[in-house]
Amino acid sequence: DYAFEQAIACSINKNLSIYVPRGTYYLGKPLVLNNQSLQGEVSGAFGGNGAGNESYPTLYFPDTLSRDAIVLNGASSLNGITIKFSNPSQSVGSGSYASQHNGAVAIAVKGVGVNITNVKIYQPYYGIKANDNDNVGRLNIENVFMVSPQYGVYVGYTLDVSRLRGIHLWAPGKARPGSVGFWFKHNDYMITADLSVFNMVTGFKFEDRVDQDGQDNRVEKGSIITMTGTTIDFCHKGFVVDGHARISMSGGTVFNHFEGIKIAGDAKMQISGAQFLSNGKPIIYMQNNAEITVSGSQFERTHASYQYSAIHVKSANLLTATGNTFTVRGHGIYFENPVNKAAAISGNAFDISLNPHARSIVGNYGSRLVKMGNSATQ
Repeated sequence: DYAFEQAIACSINKNLSIYVPRGTYYLGKPLVLNNQSLQGEVSGAFGGNGAGNESYPTLYFPDTLSRDAIVLNGASSLNGITIKFSNPSQSVGSGSYASQHNGAVAIAVKGVGVNITNVKIYQPYYGIKANDNDNVGRLNIENVFMVSPQYGVYVGYTLDVSRLRGIHLWAPGKARPGSVGFWFKHNDYMITADLSVFNMVTGFKFEDRVDQDGQDNRVEKGSIITMTGTTIDFCHKGFVVDGHARISMSGGTVFNHFEGIKIAGDAKMQISGAQFLSNGKPIIYMQNNAEITVSGSQFERTHASYQYSAIHVKSANLLTATGNTFTVRGHGIYFENPVNKAAAISGNAFDISLNPHARSIVGNYGSRLVKMGNSATQ
């Protein structure tokens, strides 16, 4: 601790970066950076897991530490570091690691312009967290490998444009109860690329951040986000979207046990060129005033034990589905109730041959649906 405290103080006094050589370091206190850079290895192995596979310097924090392990205030950066947690039963240099204290944060983002790159985090409670009260706009996170987080990346409030790229959340074994990969609230313009989640309860969660407008009234604000190359595998649910989020998703694979997308509130999604596979629930489930436009995508829902539809509309404002392919054991698109405004389904191909009772488009869709140029096996 003393060596790091001295290095941080020297960095402030002399306006220098803090360099951490390759090795293993046991710390008992949080590290707090203010407009500073903590630099480990410039280049190291990204996906190595376990003893002997760490090419970045490794910082161990006690698993009893209930506070943030590393705090990045405005204009701070962290690069080329591995973060682990230890308990008293571990021997120094054993290479093993423990889970972080419940509610604690591995990397807490507290200000604007923070940069996190080439970082590995093992079994955190919150891996990277920017809470709802601090604007951390212009946030940049890239090349992060995280093992078994309870909550991987939580970003509650950003203004201007933030970027997340090349973040892989990997949870071997049994998924942690209630775990969430990426959790977003109010983010004005976020751009993401190559985000992936394996074996968590929820891959991506979107919900509103509630403000006060000066008259003690609730002002609910969601995220505006552009996503490319998203991968979700072996999660219970892919996307859980509520509130006022606006999401544009291009490409990607969403393979999960239950819903691929569960969307509600006033949320809006535009999807193109994606592949979806779900087993025990509909691939897309729409509620409230949700809106979805989906094109050029593939839907597969063929599990023999569950005959859910690919898209289930409980209620929605708008639905447009164009140029998609559906291979399903249940119905292609099922309307539990008519949409509130309008729906257009055109140019889709439906393979429903696995179930002689299935239909491509069925249900209580009323007079607001336009069907045109679709093809089905029956």
